[in-house]
Amino acid sequence: MCYNFGCWLIFSPREVGLIKKIFLSLLQKHSEELHLEHSHLTELPEKYLHKDIKSIHLAYNHFSSIPKNIFWNTRLDALDFSYNRLQEIPDSIQTLHHLLWLNLSHNPLQFLSPFLFKLPQLKYLNVCGVPSETLNQIPHSYSKDLYIEGLYYQERLENSEEWIDAIWKWAEKYRIPEAVWVDMLQIHIGFNRRKEHLMTLKELHIEGLFIAEIPSELAQLPQLERIFISNNPLKDIPCEILYMPSLKEIHAKGLQSIIKHKKRKKNLRIYT
Repeated sequence: MCYNFGCWLIFSPREVGLIKKIFLSLLQKHSEELHLEHSHLTELPEKYLHKDIKSIHLAYNHFSSIPKNIFWNTRLDALDFSYNRLQEIPDSIQTLHHLLWLNLSHNPLQFLSPFLFKLPQLKYLNVCGVPSETLNQIPHSYSKDLYIEGLYYQERLENSEEWIDAIWKWAEKYRIPEAVWVDMLQIHIGFNRRKEHLMTLKELHIEGLFIAEIPSELAQLPQLERIFISNNPLKDIPCEILYMPSLKEIHAKGLQSIIKHKKRKKNLRIYT
């Protein structure tokens, strides 16, 4: 149906879906990212893969195993298979030498290849919703640079006294009790050692306190969303903090040199 101001074309739902897929395919032909979430896929057609792809997102599909053609792309640095039907992570995972980020959450996994935990670049692994008996296959000797979401939460509950002690010793060393902590109700409170207090913290303000280190145990705080660490003589920030599930912002004025090259989760905002 045409009008003076232009021409309108009417397509059936099937044609609309086909046009959408063709359009997305053209967009992704030379893209480094492939997004096929919610596509009812059980296999990954070769037409979607090309040598420039570094990030593949296949959440909410029907994969029962990782397609073999994915293991051929050794340049991959991010892979999302969350909310699928994966049964195992095979030994073939060892071919992905550059993989930094892997989301396996909410899959009925029964087997995790030991090669998964030997990937040299892997910094983030999400296993939330994976059967607990499968998580027992995770070796205790995995790299300290690897943050495992899901497993970390269980360890946090089991070893809460240990990480509370570590945070408290750090707080006393740098007189952190005099800093400002903000809880879930946005009430400004002083730091204290109670577990229930730490579990509700939303913000940590420690600007300009001459702090030279930050303990990785801060990554155990389940509600912490913002950290203000500007103008401190820090030499490093633990990778566990940069991959905290709850953390949204780090305010780090004057610390650009130690942050700009650090790997971090994609939705973390850093202000320098």
